[in-house]
Amino acid sequence: MKKFILILLSALFVTTSFAQELSKKEARQAKREEEKKEAHEKYLKAVQLMKDKTFIVTAQTITFRSGQQIFPDESINFLKVNEGKGVIQIAPRTAMNPGFNGLGGITIEGDLRNVKENENEKKNHYTMSFTINGLAGSAQITVNLYGSDQASVMVQGMYSGVSFTLNGILEPIGDATIYQGSDY
Repeated sequence: MKKFILILLSALFVTTSFAQELSKKEARQAKREEEKKEAHEKYLKAVQLMKDKTFIVTAQTITFRSGQQIFPDESINFLKVNEGKGVIQIAPRTAMNPGFNGLGGITIEGDLRNVKENENEKKNHYTMSFTINGLAGSAQITVNLYGSDQASVMVQGMYSGVSFTLNGILEPIGDATIYQGSDY
């Protein structure tokens, strides 16, 4: 009789443990689906901002062609696009001088030229490329979104052929606090 009760309790314990494991898996799956849904909603909002050409990407990281990656001050490293005009500013503060823009870097401000947009709805990928010509030079810029509001901004040209990638969140202009230096 004791063996029967022991076997019955063991079976009950295994069944309860298995049910708990299933509920944990279901909870993780539900959490993943919710995160995926939120990322897709952010992506759709970011795409609309790009189509409206009124957005800002503040740099969380900047990666140079050499592979060096820095974590800059987001308020002075950004790409801003508003009403047909654009500003790309980089001020990595790796140098001791104030730079061309007074913030330790360079700022290019001007009209958007040669704007091209491409969307792949199946892969949730949106790309916009354009050129900004300003007093300090010109820059060819490509902005990529891959299924969320995280943007990858590839910049070529700018000053002395410097190319780099700026990564950050694409958001409405009013949501970011930035300090813009002078464009010469």
